[in-house]
Amino acid sequence: MSDLLRQLLVDGIGIAAAPWCIIGVILLLSGPRGLPRSIAFLLGASTSMIVIYAVCDAGFGHFGVAAPTSAATGVAWAKLATGLALLAIGLWRLRRPPAPASTPRWLSVVDRLKVPSAYALGLLMPNPILAAAGALEIVKANVEPAAAAGWLLLFIAISLSSMLVPVVRYALAPARTASQLAGWKAWLARHSGQILTLLLVGYGSLICLNAVSALT
Repeated sequence: MSDLLRQLLVDGIGIAAAPWCIIGVILLLSGPRGLPRSIAFLLGASTSMIVIYAVCDAGFGHFGVAAPTSAATGVAWAKLATGLALLAIGLWRLRRPPAPASTPRWLSVVDRLKVPSAYALGLLMPNPILAAAGALEIVKANVEPAAAAGWLLLFIAISLSSMLVPVVRYALAPARTASQLAGWKAWLARHSGQILTLLLVGYGSLICLNAVSALT
């Protein structure tokens, strides 16, 4: 079980570190109806991870250890390809001349999102390759359904921690947190291009290291 926990921590932190998850919840909280929209965003992300686990369990749960292990190896190669692609895009952006600072158009789009749209956006947030990798680790463990549900809830909590913490802080202290979020949003608007480049390089490197670790 310690190996399962280690794998879930690695894959969960990989999902939590995704820049679009962190930036998305900050922008939703700093806009109108921030709390209900961000909760819907979290529910969408949770739903996505539950569905991915259900698909992995339905596809490989009735097999022995060999089939889930083979599938996990395939997921690791997919992670490596994804990480290399993100890293390549980030390095390409580093070589481009810096663009003039401007407020990106997508900021206003996020501000106009309603609760159902925030839920739909949340469905797209968890990295599906890392989510499938963690789900397959739970399937491979071959534990009782109640234990599997507990492991899945832990995996979801780890994976969504970077989104959950700002939402909880906002719910407990909305006025103080709102002023901080407004400053973060303004900073994101001014430096969105540079932030995206650095996050692509960092996140791509993280996924590559994760994949190499799984393959060795």
